[in-house]
Amino acid sequence: LVKSEAGCRKEVSATLKAFQGLGGIITAPQEVCEEGTVVFKGATQLPGQPSYSWIFEDGSRSNQQNPPARIYNQPGSFLVRMVVDNNGCSDTRAHQLEVRAKPVLQLSQKDLTVCRGTPVSLTVSGASSYAWSPAAGLNTTTGPQVSVSPQANTRYLVTGTNAYNCSSRDSVEVRVVNPFNLQVNSELSVCEGQSVQLSATGAESYSWINQTGGLSSTSSSNPQARPTATTTYTVVGTGEAACFSDTANITVRVLALPTIDAGPDAELQP
Repeated sequence: LVKSEAGCRKEVSATLKAFQGLGGIITAPQEVCEEGTVVFKGATQLPGQPSYSWIFEDGSRSNQQNPPARIYNQPGSFLVRMVVDNNGCSDTRAHQLEVRAKPVLQLSQKDLTVCRGTPVSLTVSGASSYAWSPAAGLNTTTGPQVSVSPQANTRYLVTGTNAYNCSSRDSVEVRVVNPFNLQVNSELSVCEGQSVQLSATGAESYSWINQTGGLSSTSSSNPQARPTATTTYTVVGTGEAACFSDTANITVRVLALPTIDAGPDAELQP
């Protein structure tokens, strides 16, 4: 109702539309491990068809109700905001995301050579708990220290988990050195004053011991032998990483030269 100074009156009416904020709801984890994927979902407390606007910690935005999943590669604290707009009536919600660092594992050795049947200790640090696999050749599958004694070359994996339940993996290659058989010549014969070659195979290094007279070398796998009498030579072969050794013998028989008798001296007359 409008009234003028002269007392004239006029009734005027208008229709007003009232809107209200719908209230925003963010659904997302409170914390995630480093390199983890986070899915953010938006909703409203009251039913409606509002528009959504997400503002992420790096300044990027999304107008989808449920924006694409995001990967967080760095640990830290990140604030994410969501604005729900219902025809100008907006509501802003914030979500604090904690990205926890993964443990950094440190192994005592990354490549290891072991003698078959001889246990060797491995240690790891950087986490709160540990799990090892495969179990074959291990004295235990948990803890920061294990004893390894595999029967064949094996790659062992260790998973370390910290107080935030974030985990990392590392591995160690274990190579196994097996026993070997030393092989040598069969029995040899040589004429008096002559030499013969000996041969030993199967080892990494060789050492001729005890009777070494007449040998050209005491550390070669194939020395020349020139004995003055029948002799048994002994060689010790040592394998890779000095894990195993084996011993073998070679007998060299010395044959006497024949004695030639041409009879008494004779003189030929022309």
